[in-house]
Amino acid sequence: MANTQSKVDSLEEQNSKLVAEITELKREKAEFVAKESGFIARITELEQTLKDYEARFVNLEQKDNEKTIYMVKIDGEIKEIKQSSVNTTPISEQIENRLDITDNTSNSDKPNNALASDNTLNSDVCQSRVSDSPLTQCSALPIHTEPITLEDKEIDKFLDSTYREQVSKEIIQSIKEKKLRDENLSSDNSHSVTASSNLLEQPTLS
Repeated sequence: MANTQSKVDSLEEQNSKLVAEITELKREKAEFVAKESGFIARITELEQTLKDYEARFVNLEQKDNEKTIYMVKIDGEIKEIKQSSVNTTPISEQIENRLDITDNTSNSDKPNNALASDNTLNSDVCQSRVSDSPLTQCSALPIHTEPITLEDKEIDKFLDSTYREQVSKEIIQSIKEKKLRDENLSSDNSHSVTASSNLLEQPTLS
């Protein structure tokens, strides 16, 4: 009987130990599950952060490409403006060249007595155009040392083109007026020569 009670007590003690071990294992399992949930949340957060960094990288790369394209465009415009400024002939020189070419063409059909007056007229017209030119007037103004922006250069280019067109129209109009005067002068000379010939051909009264 005593042995039976001793065995029962031993089994109860082992059972208590097993219950305690099971309780400890459950506690450890709960801690592991909690840590696992934390790890999963952290992994999800890191994945989202990685996606955000990838999106920012793509955006920065796109902006860098746009900046490169813009810089190439700006460089091309600057080179074009520099080339245009190098190849541009001054307004006064263009006026003189156009007047000289027109005069050489029209003078080939004019009488010799009209050449002197035409040359004087050409000189007066050229000097008047050059003196009235905004470029000539601006040359007397003080020189500013402020840097010229690309927008200012474009405005200057547009104004210069507009002024060239206006001067060209004035030159063409002046040439037309000169040709008309020359034709009238030639016609008057022809009438004078014809009248003189008629007077010479009339018989004298005896």
